[in-house]
Parts: sequence; structure tokens; C-alpha cells
Amino acid sequence: MSVETLVNDQISNNKVVVFSKTYCPYCKAAKATLKQEVKASNNVQDDDVVMIK
Repeated sequence: MSVETLVNDQISNNKVVVFSKTYCPYCKAAKATLKQEVKASNNVQDDDVVMIK
């Protein structure tokens, strides 16, 4: 699956999508807030996604 397909699928199939780096403290805080407030728990990790900048 291409990165473009992965991104488009995630955006079209979910109300909230966050693309983040695992080491980013701001990303971690945002995901924790979303998980708590929106009960969002869908987490997709793909090695190809690291190419997104």
C-alpha cells in the first residue's frame, strides 16, 4: 500500500486523524488528549509513514 493510499484511507474512514512521530512530545500530548476526550484509540503505525514530512 502506498503512503498516499494509506493517508487517504485514514482520512476518509475516520473522523479524527493524527499523523505523528513517536518521539515528538507535542504529538504524544495531542494523542493523549484525543484519547481521553474523544475516546479515540485507533493507532496505525507503518514504516512507510516515516516518509511523510
